[in-house]
Amino acid sequence: MAVATRAGMIESTIALAQRMGFAVETHQRIGTRVWGTPRVIDVVLGRPGGGRRFGIECRFDSGRGIEAERAMMLAADLIDWPLDGVIAVAGAGFGRYMGLLRTGGNVIRLDELNELLPLYMQDGASESGTRGRGRGRMRAR
Repeated sequence: MAVATRAGMIESTIALAQRMGFAVETHQRIGTRVWGTPRVIDVVLGRPGGGRRFGIECRFDSGRGIEAERAMMLAADLIDWPLDGVIAVAGAGFGRYMGLLRTGGNVIRLDELNELLPLYMQDGASESGTRGRGRGRMRAR
């Protein structure tokens, strides 16, 4: 998935999720971030007919590294999301930070969604979510 903007990332994520049969909601306000601002998740996926939901926050950085630094804060906030999810990143600005961002297990490259979403769709994959710290991480069983 080659994209040039954050909006393009969101559009690509929505198109991929719809092809895979997810129900898709965008820009969903879900609580408040740890630093006090409203939490609005870019893409929230669910199974048709209800059930668990999965959030995807999209971040694009063309090269300055500023969004990469913000992604580190978002990864900390992801722990307190009321649903499972990941931060999908794209762009040259994440290159030098990817090793650090990946250590938490909840930041992935946009092109990895092709592999992640089918795992999420499997029956039994993280069906009940998690409780307490680490709630936002995607866990496929």
